[in-house]
Amino acid sequence: MKQLDSRNVPYVNHFDTAALAYPSEKLLGSLEIVNEVWGVGSRFYKLADKHYGDPALWWIIPWFNKLPLESDFETGEVVLIPKPLNIILNFFD
Repeated sequence: MKQLDSRNVPYVNHFDTAALAYPSEKLLGSLEIVNEVWGVGSRFYKLADKHYGDPALWWIIPWFNKLPLESDFETGEVVLIPKPLNIILNFFD
């Protein structure tokens, strides 16, 4: 392929999108869900910083809401923030 050859790249590794499970009803029952209203300037990383103290945990919010993009949320829409963080992160172990 011309583009790869010009960059001296022999091949490209392509990875499939990970299939992430969603919490069971039992686990959902053990969570505290905080409601945030999506507004102008809302961003996943800002919500993660506010609720988890770490903007790098932004990915939890779209995963939990089953809406992967910030553009999937409309102004005034409720965004669900799952807590406590340790239970959420243990779900991925």
